[in-house]
Amino acid sequence: MRRLSSPAVATRVGVIAKRVGNPVGTPGWKWACGFYPGSDPADHARGIAETFDQARGAFEAACHVFLAKRTEVDFEVYRRDRAFHAWKRAMWAKGLQLPTQVADGRAVCFCGAAIGIDDMNVHIWAAHMEAETT
Repeated sequence: MRRLSSPAVATRVGVIAKRVGNPVGTPGWKWACGFYPGSDPADHARGIAETFDQARGAFEAACHVFLAKRTEVDFEVYRRDRAFHAWKRAMWAKGLQLPTQVADGRAVCFCGAAIGIDDMNVHIWAAHMEAETT
């Protein structure tokens, strides 16, 4: 499987992969372009191709159209969602509860910071969101 990212930001916008389990004589490659949240699923594109080069060509053409419709806000929505879910998995891996899982709405982050329901997202974005490289 090969993942391609937007050249403008370090956000995965799609994938090209070898198909498995498909009947003999059918195209051997698949591709998909899009991300969610941050974009309308109706804007996503996908397809199949005989060869990797054909899949890559179709993928690049579809991504050109997809990325032309994206704004920085779209990417930020996606990155914040990705950061939240990574943080949530890290909290659970450490056996910690989220502020939404305790009666008083207060918890301690795995980094040691006290957080509440009202400031949880701000904390995640400030302390745990990966720096994006351009």
